[in-house]
Amino acid sequence: MNNLYFDNAATSYPKPRSVYKAVCDAMLLAGGNPGRSAHKLSQKAATILYETREALCEFFGGTAPERVIFTPSATFALNTAIFSLKGNFGSFLISDIEHNATLRPIVRKAEKENAEVRVFKTYDDTDLTLRSFESAITNDCRGVIVNAASNVNGRCLPINEIGKICKDRNITYIVDASQLAGHEKINIAEVNCDFLCSAAHKGLFSPMGCGFMILTEKAEGFEPLIYGGNGVNSLSFDMGSGLPERFEAGTLPVALIAGLNAGIKFINSAGVDNVRSKGEYLKRYLKNKLLECDNYSIYDSRGSIPIISISHKHTNCERICEQLSKYGISTRGGIHCAPLAHRAIGTLDGGTVRISMGYFNTEKDIDELAEVLRKI
Repeated sequence: MNNLYFDNAATSYPKPRSVYKAVCDAMLLAGGNPGRSAHKLSQKAATILYETREALCEFFGGTAPERVIFTPSATFALNTAIFSLKGNFGSFLISDIEHNATLRPIVRKAEKENAEVRVFKTYDDTDLTLRSFESAITNDCRGVIVNAASNVNGRCLPINEIGKICKDRNITYIVDASQLAGHEKINIAEVNCDFLCSAAHKGLFSPMGCGFMILTEKAEGFEPLIYGGNGVNSLSFDMGSGLPERFEAGTLPVALIAGLNAGIKFINSAGVDNVRSKGEYLKRYLKNKLLECDNYSIYDSRGSIPIISISHKHTNCERICEQLSKYGISTRGGIHCAPLAHRAIGTLDGGTVRISMGYFNTEKDIDELAEVLRKI
């Protein structure tokens, strides 16, 4: 049986061999708790954390490694950023491609604070998206939260241009880079965001259970989401103001973070431009193959993220995924935790089959997928 993996938007698989090695080495050689002890295993763990902060800082154009905050997931990072926004009333502005990792916490926050959640429509055309965004901003807007790239059809938003508008209006700006990170160059200074939040287990190749956020100076004084031990001033009941410890309560997943470091090194070695080019090529190749399959509707978007969704005129998406799985092909069917995005493309009732490619997919993989889609 084949083992063809097309669910990289959920988590990338397989990982580079260097990632597996880094995780195992960290578990064997850096088994101490970082920042809590002076013995060698603890010091080795602390070194892994710092080296990964430096790598992330450089990769995303940051200026201070201590502003790189490790979290259990992108969802955790987004909740931290969203619930740290101060004030009551007013409005929050989000895009129509948001994941539930943004949608659910912002709706909850708005309910608690008698605020409004506004949604702006996005397009493949940058100018149309920016006009839609600007027309949706209100004078009482307290925060803008946008998904850099859709996990349903790969649509990429003009996050740099949106960031400039937010900066000019002094609006706190939060970016979810979970789908874009690793596929495109992201420079936090050019994005002008206050929080850059991301998963690490998708385009950055870390194992699951690891995420991060990168703060700018404006965001340093915001409130952490949780409180607890951080190895600093244990006699105090306060988390302290120093970074990154202010936002990192509890023990960090050192082995997973070591895997993230190895993933970044792999991307740097391959070249982000080459990763992007390969993703764009595979996406075009897949779309051409899908056009040869009868009775399928195709939902894709201009952009570098190698994601395409499909639906069938007569068969629901869960049934298609089940049939593909019998042939050893991994995809994902349903709403993909993104109801706004499905509403935007008209697939909210039945969802779609999402085909998300990764760096290790090939033309042959896509040929086999298309053959099975025609067969079923």
